[in-house]
Amino acid sequence: MQYFKDDSAVITYDESFDMALIIWDVKFITHAQYQKVNTALLQLILERNCTRLVCDTTNMGVLPMESQQWTKDELSPMYIQSSLQFTAIVTSKDVFNKVAMNNIVRKSNNTHYNSIFFANYPEALTWIKKQEVTKIVM
Repeated sequence: MQYFKDDSAVITYDESFDMALIIWDVKFITHAQYQKVNTALLQLILERNCTRLVCDTTNMGVLPMESQQWTKDELSPMYIQSSLQFTAIVTSKDVFNKVAMNNIVRKSNNTHYNSIFFANYPEALTWIKKQEVTKIVM
């Protein structure tokens, strides 16, 4: 099910795997665009209590420093408090984006969910579908 789409990304939801998927397709992104898309992604994760996330940055260019800092300070803590348990990140072709994404994940000090990097989308999807989710009963 398509949840969100704009000029920089498409966000979908796969109910059968309780999974959010985001595919970035933007060479130059502004901080405002980045925030808008990630706010929509977080909203989907919270609405559906997603346990899995695939983030495909293959066609994403450089991530502005402001966006990197916002992700570390604002977005990552919200993900940590969410239902997410597994994140598969498909690395960008852009070397600067790869470095930025690695830094964001490393600096998040996340112990709540596993974030693994992959060279391509099929590998990421195969891995995440095999992960055993722990359902929390309230």
